[in-house]
Amino acid sequence: MALREKLHDGVQPFLEPGETVTTVFPAQTGPNPWLFGAFGMLLMLFGTQFRVVVVTDRSIVLLKAGAMSAARPREVVKRSPLESVDFDGTVWGKVHVAGERHWVHRRFRNDVLAASFAG
Repeated sequence: MALREKLHDGVQPFLEPGETVTTVFPAQTGPNPWLFGAFGMLLMLFGTQFRVVVVTDRSIVLLKAGAMSAARPREVVKRSPLESVDFDGTVWGKVHVAGERHWVHRRFRNDVLAASFAG
């Protein structure tokens, strides 16, 4: 099963009844991921929080996830109204969701672009 399908299945328990997923993608907060090369695991352990961003037909839901298990979110961090989501960057794109800056890998750029049309 592909990661996108695992993410889609993993977020279902955190949605309201009747709510449908438009797009879902993993993201992380904290410093720019390019700094991992300079500071390594220390920066990752203390400065990064992993999220799953779920855009539904009703709202945007931020879910807390682990570094090694993004496909199994743990809890709802924030639920906010639908808004436009833009991908700004090359390999690691900067995305502002629900008032927080997140970093999303280029692999999920199309998912972010799909979210920008949902809002």
